[in-house]
Amino acid sequence: MEEYDFSKDLNPDELAVANNQGIIFEECQYKGMDAEDYITKFMQCPVAVQLDNMESGIFSSGASQLASYAMAVMGEVKKLDERKRAYDAELYWIGYIYRYWSYLLGMPSNEIIEVAPVEQALRCYPAFHCMGNKEAIAQMLSLRKT
Repeated sequence: MEEYDFSKDLNPDELAVANNQGIIFEECQYKGMDAEDYITKFMQCPVAVQLDNMESGIFSSGASQLASYAMAVMGEVKKLDERKRAYDAELYWIGYIYRYWSYLLGMPSNEIIEVAPVEQALRCYPAFHCMGNKEAIAQMLSLRKT
């Protein structure tokens, strides 16, 4: 497995964006969307690319504005199947940890979603959400298929 530098500390802007992404993911089911489909498409869309590099002013937008912008570029998202509803805390954590991961290691969002798909992240939540962010990310990376 590749060696990663976990020594970086995120700045306040990066932490705020991670929080906003957590909120966006947490709220997707309230809009009738399938969380796995929504999160996967979000992580692969141009909005995520802009958040990855924080070069455009989009990173300073609030959660509502980011969610609206993402929906405009993502395309159609599957409807929520109530039998697959995830807990709000799980979805928030996934959004937060994916964005934290991107800023910590400089890994693009579309690669993170490949390394740790939503279904896997949901399975990791019970054990990993109590860990520090860096430890949780290291554990998720260790699950990567070689």
